[in-house]
Amino acid sequence: METPCCAAPQADLNALEKRGREYSNGKQWSKAQSVYREILAIRRKSWDASDPRLIGPLNDIIRVTCVDGKCSDTLPFLNELLAIRLKRLGTWHADVATTYALIAEANEKMQRYPEAIRNFNEATKIRDRVYGKTSGISVQSRMNVIRVALKQKDRVTAKSVLQECQTLLSAQNKPQPDLEKVLSYYAGKI
Repeated sequence: METPCCAAPQADLNALEKRGREYSNGKQWSKAQSVYREILAIRRKSWDASDPRLIGPLNDIIRVTCVDGKCSDTLPFLNELLAIRLKRLGTWHADVATTYALIAEANEKMQRYPEAIRNFNEATKIRDRVYGKTSGISVQSRMNVIRVALKQKDRVTAKSVLQECQTLLSAQNKPQPDLEKVLSYYAGKI
């Protein structure tokens, strides 16, 4: 619930959102980031920390920051997004899995490989339950673990997950040539 003393007038917020979109459409990423951070700060004054309406401003910041090549800077916003989604959607939701995967990617870019693997594994666990273990998205989640394991020179983990992916793909009813191609590439690296 917005409080009159703390809330920016809606017209001001609309103008900020319009400016953020203009900067984003014009690929002026750092300007868009500043505007979206300002919007988030205003919204945080009006809304509870777990209010799902914060998802939009958080997504805006994450999107323009990643496009600007600064995905590692999104980690605090991603963690806030994860907390909201866990509270509002529960553990077993596709959006929660996506958020874990984004956190993993940010950690990977910062070369925090154990954290990246842990978060990719969380995303995989949720996707297994939501979509099934043999689904393409679940196999792709595992392939992220292979990539990171190879970066940290953990061939044992990479090989184990690769074998699991191969088993899952062979259990599918239809061929997945794109996934099989990537797995072949990783097999050559192990």
